Amino acid sequence: MQKSSVKVEILFSFKGEKHTPSTVIGFDQYLQKNQPVPEFFHLVARENNIGEYSYEYEVMEMGHFKYSDATGLAVEFCQQDHFDLAGFIDKWKEEYVLSLLSGIAKKYLDIDDLDENEAIKNALHHAHQLGVHSNK
Repeated sequence: MQKSSVKVEILFSFKGEKHTPSTVIGFDQYLQKNQPVPEFFHLVARENNIGEYSYEYEVMEMGHFKYSDATGLAVEFCQQDHFDLAGFIDKWKEEYVLSLLSGIAKKYLDIDDLDENEAIKNALHHAHQLGVHSNK
């Protein structure tokens, strides 16, 4: 599965100067560990050494977000003024599970392309769902 990321910029004015702090957020480092993706705002502030208790931070909170340079699955959820994080996470999890199931199919059933074996793909997916729900 290809790594997914997006560049986030926040445009704002502070002390008469325009600022555009930015960072590239790599989603896989959080999602593979089943951790929530931190607020984009906090990541941009931290990466640009903008303190949480500073006036600059407060002004930045009112800034305009801009998204660009998306990679992997993030591409289809990225627009210049909006990033659909919830939709992206749902799709990422779905693709991640399919990549794990494909590995199982290859290792134990010698199936190279799980999409060509819809019945086995569905059976593995249902077994995975049962495992997920039995742990709750």
